[in-house]
Amino acid sequence: MLDRTPVARSHREERAFKFENAWRIEEGINEVVRDSWLGSAGSNVVNKLSKCAEDLTHWSKTHRNKLQVDIEHCRKQLSRSRTIHGI
Repeated sequence: MLDRTPVARSHREERAFKFENAWRIEEGINEVVRDSWLGSAGSNVVNKLSKCAEDLTHWSKTHRNKLQVDIEHCRKQLSRSRTIHGI
C-alpha cells in the first residue's frame, strides 16, 4: 500500500556556494571580499573562505534586487526609444 502522508520538512537544504564570475566587474565586490577576509583575521583559511562565501551570498541577494531595478529601468528606456523612433 502506498503511504500518502506528506513529509514535513523542517528546514531548507543549503545550496553550495558558487562564485559568479560576473561579480568581478560589479561595483562593491572588492570591498565585500576585503572586509570579509580582514574581518575574520586570525581564522584559518577554511573559516575565512566560509565567511567570505556567506558575505558574498548576502551581498548577491541585496545586489540582485538593485540589478533587477536597473534592468527594468533600461527596458523602459529602450521601449520609449523604440516608440519615439518608430522601431
